[in-house]
Amino acid sequence: PAAETPSAPAPDPAPTPVSEPVTDTVPPSPADDAAPSAGTTPNSRPNGCGPEARLVCDEFEGTLGGWESRIDFRTGDVEISEAISTSGDQALASFGANTNAQGTSAVIKRFELPDNASGIYATFDLYVESGASDDYFVSPLLFTDTTGRRWRLNMGNSGGDQFRLNLWTARDGADDGIGATGTRNFETDRWHCVQVLIRADRANAFTLDVDGERNALVTGFSAEGYDTSYTLAVGLNSASPPKNVPTFFIDDIQVGKDPTSC
Repeated sequence: PAAETPSAPAPDPAPTPVSEPVTDTVPPSPADDAAPSAGTTPNSRPNGCGPEARLVCDEFEGTLGGWESRIDFRTGDVEISEAISTSGDQALASFGANTNAQGTSAVIKRFELPDNASGIYATFDLYVESGASDDYFVSPLLFTDTTGRRWRLNMGNSGGDQFRLNLWTARDGADDGIGATGTRNFETDRWHCVQVLIRADRANAFTLDVDGERNALVTGFSAEGYDTSYTLAVGLNSASPPKNVPTFFIDDIQVGKDPTSC
């Protein structure tokens, strides 16, 4: 299928997701065989994962302790890799399998949103390898609440040396999907700082900033206040087809009720 656009949501895989614990044993990754060439100097999250209140915070150093796996179909692997990183020695690597079957391989974490939250703010570093020659679709970041509403950060191909990002939100079983296409493309083989904001209140808004500049804005979706329980899924969400998805890395992710700068 073609990359998701605001006109029609890309369907999720039909099977019910299966959650299973992720062990601390990290198997060898094909991504470790050849480290990507360094692009620009990586940006690191200020203060790292310190004692400040964070809903989710991980520098992906060592293990995936505290995360679970979500696998609808075995469409690839998501694991700790030493191939490249920002603030430390490792990052979270996602690489698709040689298959055309759409599916999900991701790590997930659940969190509760405080009553006094002004929004859900997610900040992380993203590195996408070059070389993708065919179209693909994948959601590196996916938020889901208990009402079935999903907020997707989607990624697709814009040529071998560029990729694009866009936003989409919809509720399961409801015809209320709405999205926005990103205003520009981004270079592969370098780190980018990605910031996503969800405001599911009277100011209903879903925004995407990349490297400090606004790239996409979604407003007008149907949501009545915040839900309290959320799931964050990182990796190969709804990869289609997995064999075309380039290897990408996520590092230094922070999700909180207050903004985090790049």
